[in-house]
Amino acid sequence: MPSRSLPWVAPSCAADAPLANFAAWLEGAGGWLAPSLQIFCDGEGSGRGVVVRDGETLSAGDVAVRLPLSLLITESTARAVPKLGAAGLSSTNLIAAFLLEENSNWRPYVDALPRQIETTLRWTEAELAELQASDLRFHSLTRQRAVARHHASLKALGVGLDEFGWALSVVWSRSHTLLLPDPPSEFRAGGPPRQQGALAPLLDLFNHAAAPSLGAATTDVENGVLEIRAARALGGGEACTVPYGAGVAGLPSARLLMDYGFCPAENAHDDVALPLGCDGAAARELLRRLRLADAPPPRLGYPPRGGGAAAEPPMQALLVARACTLAPAAAEAALESEAATRAALLQVPAATLAADAAVRAFLAAAVARRLAEYATTADADAAALEATPPPPPRRRCALVVRLGEKRVLEAWGRALRGAGTAAPHDEL
Repeated sequence: MPSRSLPWVAPSCAADAPLANFAAWLEGAGGWLAPSLQIFCDGEGSGRGVVVRDGETLSAGDVAVRLPLSLLITESTARAVPKLGAAGLSSTNLIAAFLLEENSNWRPYVDALPRQIETTLRWTEAELAELQASDLRFHSLTRQRAVARHHASLKALGVGLDEFGWALSVVWSRSHTLLLPDPPSEFRAGGPPRQQGALAPLLDLFNHAAAPSLGAATTDVENGVLEIRAARALGGGEACTVPYGAGVAGLPSARLLMDYGFCPAENAHDDVALPLGCDGAAARELLRRLRLADAPPPRLGYPPRGGGAAAEPPMQALLVARACTLAPAAAEAALESEAATRAALLQVPAATLAADAAVRAFLAAAVARRLAEYATTADADAAALEATPPPPPRRRCALVVRLGEKRVLEAWGRALRGAGTAAPHDEL
């Protein structure tokens, strides 16, 4: 059986028997990979991807992969297992539990999944402490506690905590959000298509790129297949890539690490949370009226090139800064009616708010405070990344995440002070 997969799998994967078995199973079940493409493994067999074969091409618009909808693992797939369907689990937990089913027809796929996925769910407290003031540390600890709580509902299924954590990491890092009938295995008899999370064997071998070489996955419900086509022409040796994160132009390093278990060396999409608030009673009431008092803090990405007055922070940040910098009498007057509130804040153009000296000074001070929460400087982190020997993988990713956030804050500090910015992402 494994020999049937050889056209799909590169010689570099010769030691990866589970991958060969998976490819043979998938081909036998109706999966299709363009003849010009091939699955490859890195030198140690721990990393995989799909590339164009040497001497071959894939033209723009060509189908790269085609998969029967019946091979997807969805909530409906998992719910069809009686003991899982009766367990009352959420969609993500349900699919994770399904991966641990011993008698699954998807066993060749499950056996070929990587056993070590470096999401922060599996990090120790000491490793998470390396993130310093990044809110990824808080989100990771919150997720770890939530997983432990959810695991309690799986005890009757005989699922261990480590197994459950691994299965959840697979779902977070490898699932696609697709427009699918319900259930996909009975597409002609099922209900109308709806957005669903799904594990798609083969599709999850495509690696991430913010500017991908492949287009979005499309579903042909009538014929019961899913396809991905080339977004541009690809030559021999080029990687077939997709963007991770449904409907997102680009993900910050913190999100890539938390959900997908890796961190790019540099990332133009890095961002950082900027908590904001003020002490005046009238200003706090204005924020409450605007539903900003308890809202999650705004997130800052890199400011636009050029900086100065052209750098407009998010509208949420501008409104908080405006409310907090109004003179007490002006803040009281803005509370007199809804119309007064709107005139004082909501009807002021963003460009006007962004150019206001008091607003910019308020935000610049908040940025400086946020930057001071980190225990080391950006320069120290950059030096640690270049050290010999290099830092261990998890520490390296922690350095990458916190360094990216510090660079964002430094760039905004320059922009808000009117000094312009030469943000590190300009060269990316």
